[in-house]
Amino acid sequence: MKQILNTLLGILVVSSSLFAQSKELKEKIDAQYLSPSHKAFLYQVSPQTKAADMWLIEQERKAELDAQQASAAPVSTDTTWSYTEYKTINDSLYMPTSASYHFLVGDKEGSNSINNEALTWNRQDSKWYKRSIQKAWYFGTHQDSSITLYFANGDTLPNRGSKMRYPETPSEGASREIYSDTFVKDYGWKKNTWMQYYKNENGLDTLRVEYSFHEATMEYKRTSETRNQRTDDYQLSSSKYIDSDGNITSWNYNYTEINSDQSVKYQLTKQYDAVKKQLVGKDSTQFIYEDGYVEGLKFSWDGSAWRLANMYRSFQRSFANPNPDDTFHPTITQVDSVNNYIVYPDSTDENGDIAIGDVLTRTEFDHNEYGNLIEKREYSMHAQQNVMIIWSRTEYDYVRINGRSLQTRSTIYTLINTEANELYINIDTKWVYDELGTRKEYSYVFYSDTGDTTRAQRTVYVNEEDGTKMTFVYSWHYQNKIMYLKNYTVSYSQFFEVDYHYMKQDSRLDNLNNGNRTINTRGNYPVVFNDGPILAEKGDTLSFYLSGRNIDFSIPSITITDLPATASYNSETRKFFWIVDEEKPAPMHYTATNSNGSATVEVRFVNMDMITVDNEQEYTVGTFELKQNYPNPFNPTTNISFNLPKAGEVALTVYNMLGQQVATLVQGRMSAGTQTVQFNASNFASGMYIYRLQSANFVETRKMMLIK
Repeated sequence: MKQILNTLLGILVVSSSLFAQSKELKEKIDAQYLSPSHKAFLYQVSPQTKAADMWLIEQERKAELDAQQASAAPVSTDTTWSYTEYKTINDSLYMPTSASYHFLVGDKEGSNSINNEALTWNRQDSKWYKRSIQKAWYFGTHQDSSITLYFANGDTLPNRGSKMRYPETPSEGASREIYSDTFVKDYGWKKNTWMQYYKNENGLDTLRVEYSFHEATMEYKRTSETRNQRTDDYQLSSSKYIDSDGNITSWNYNYTEINSDQSVKYQLTKQYDAVKKQLVGKDSTQFIYEDGYVEGLKFSWDGSAWRLANMYRSFQRSFANPNPDDTFHPTITQVDSVNNYIVYPDSTDENGDIAIGDVLTRTEFDHNEYGNLIEKREYSMHAQQNVMIIWSRTEYDYVRINGRSLQTRSTIYTLINTEANELYINIDTKWVYDELGTRKEYSYVFYSDTGDTTRAQRTVYVNEEDGTKMTFVYSWHYQNKIMYLKNYTVSYSQFFEVDYHYMKQDSRLDNLNNGNRTINTRGNYPVVFNDGPILAEKGDTLSFYLSGRNIDFSIPSITITDLPATASYNSETRKFFWIVDEEKPAPMHYTATNSNGSATVEVRFVNMDMITVDNEQEYTVGTFELKQNYPNPFNPTTNISFNLPKAGEVALTVYNMLGQQVATLVQGRMSAGTQTVQFNASNFASGMYIYRLQSANFVETRKMMLIK
């Protein structure tokens, strides 16, 4: 209980739908690259860049799955069933919404069928109606066929469905094939598709051919072909689509040739030309490996010839892996920078080759001693000033736990002022782990270029000793500028000693008003919902109904033990009532009983004060911070970045080691966010210098080394 209360205390977040968040994050990640080909080249030469980008998306995906995923019930001769109920702010008790049964008919080792039936509760007439029926027939380990039928609300006959057949002996040469039929209420069953799968002995060459049934000719016609091949020398993927007349409507072809050391030699993409009725080139990237760099030449097909469109060059180095436990990677190759050069396809240089101009964009990378990417910087050429300016920077922080590097922070800075070369914090993402490396918190914040929070979210994960998992999400209301507990989910399982009986509950409460909860169980034992954690404080009035079900959805007998002394419970109406008169109430226990046995759950109380969020506090762009200049050592220019939590007067000065001020880089008012200033030391002697930032009551100094 103490862990739950401490977790709830003082947590701030802002949120929206997980799908929208993931989409926006992908868009912002893509915005860091000049083009898809630029992104593809960086991913090819720098796996750390791809891993860092995928990390953020993967964490969001895991957060969504953790919040929604329920464990699948095992196949058993006993019926596995689930029951879901829902409650709105207007409901005095939870109402049924849906239910399902999962059961096996027949001999598990011989002929059998696995059956799933889903039901929906209709509030208007208080009846259960079929929603769907699914059956799969097996002969030993071979699945022979399956059928799925769907019902409109209140109908006893299905209105649509599908049927699949899996021949045990496929057509000659095929490794597997599937016939699919569809059902529509007014037309009955109709043949639909036929799919054949082919693969070689090692499974590295696969082909899927799909056919569609045409009633006019009473025959199957080919509609698509999907081919994938992988060898030590190349990888190929091809997707072809065909109309009912046998004409190709689209065809995408991708080919990658691989060197003997498994590096990529070149990549080629083709697409179908309906006029020429053949595959024609789309784009291609050729990789050239030299000592110290990799060159990527991006070509585009202009209809008659390949034309050089972009040239990338990756500067990198290899060294011995500092991690002695990583025996699979004796050496590590790190990319220091990638340049994208201007190409003049209609001009040639003195050697007769296509003219290559200046650097158009540059990406720089910094790594730590374990090979983790700790900073990525994106530069581009300023058209008017004809100088490279930084327009994006991403910083990464890690923690070492049990020999693993776990990312703890990702901060993306984006250009705000082209003329002043200023950056601001755009997205700040954090992870917190326990001593075993298990994730405890995940949060992110989106900032505007003025330092205001536009959206953020912080999710806290609690794993209790009894196996209970809790997820708390707090939200920032942008218009009202207040924090509130948006939702929390609770998942717990109980396993009983008899007949492998178990009971698993997943609950979710939104805005502390609307909620839904589902129990998964097996057999004829009753189930009882756990109302905890019950949010309460001294003086509150608690009034609710206990809920439990039998396998036929009738209500079992439910009793409470450890009932608070001044609380009341009516076992006939199942209503609990209590005017809370305790500061920290002890847990109660619910027990549901029927003729087959009983099930008991522990119900805990949580003090509301412990989940109240300080509405006066907002997410800001952080605190004052003076960062280490980069590069360091430098010659003759370097960049100095600092963070301002709010707008104000700023002084950034440089001193020599005698304490003499030698340069003033900033003197005046600056906006909130991260600022970057360039220091040009062309007229200074080599040696150590000190730079000092002062704003309001904040003062900080750092050292930098000039080497000429």
